Amino acid sequence: MATAANSHKTTTDHAVIKQWAEARNGQPGATRKNNDRGREDAGILRINFPGGREDSLHGITWEEFFEKFEEYGLAFVYTEDRQSGEYSTQYQFIYRDGNNG
Repeated sequence: MATAANSHKTTTDHAVIKQWAEARNGQPGATRKNNDRGREDAGILRINFPGGREDSLHGITWEEFFEKFEEYGLAFVYTEDRQSGEYSTQYQFIYRDGNNG
């Protein structure tokens, strides 16, 4: 039985997030920012896809990605597929407490 196209799901499961991203050739990334000690640190988390428009991203490891994911208290909202059946790369991060503003 077919699943609904463009269905949005939410997870905090690291394995699910990594599997979803890697199935679409996505790699963990982040914007760079200076922390309070003047060193560069992972800023805003992103997933970098080939041909994407995220030119300002730097690559980080999945370990760093999930460390920040937990530190920031995030959940991952993603789309499983497109109506055409192709993989979707649509996602967003939300705060687990529901305060996204």
